[in-house]
Amino acid sequence: MYNALLKKGYDDTPAEHVESMVAVHNFLNEGAWAEIVEWERRFSGGLMKGWQLSKKGEEAAAAASARDRQTQDPKLVRFMGRPDEMTPKAKMLQVMSWIYPAGFNNEPPFDRHDWFVQRQKPGGEQKEVR
Repeated sequence: MYNALLKKGYDDTPAEHVESMVAVHNFLNEGAWAEIVEWERRFSGGLMKGWQLSKKGEEAAAAASARDRQTQDPKLVRFMGRPDEMTPKAKMLQVMSWIYPAGFNNEPPFDRHDWFVQRQKPGGEQKEVR
């Protein structure tokens, strides 16, 4: 992480702070993975099925997910950093910061990662998705 900070021009970060930064980074990645697993559980059967499930509310969706365990949890295939590209959401937040500077931070995101997972479908079918 320290080398990544230096590459991005953040040369004022004390090396002793990196351990805490790594802990936060790992915490955020674990949370992102939990979101990916939930997305796959809800939407791997198709957007319409996932939307219908989501319309019932979180409790009903969680109960249906527990009941309908036909799909396995996804497996991480690869994790690719794309530090020079912003996500559509990050681009929109940048635009909002130009329009409403008092309401939005104009600092671009530090980094971007794309997660590629292997989606397990009933019947043994596998599909790689980003």
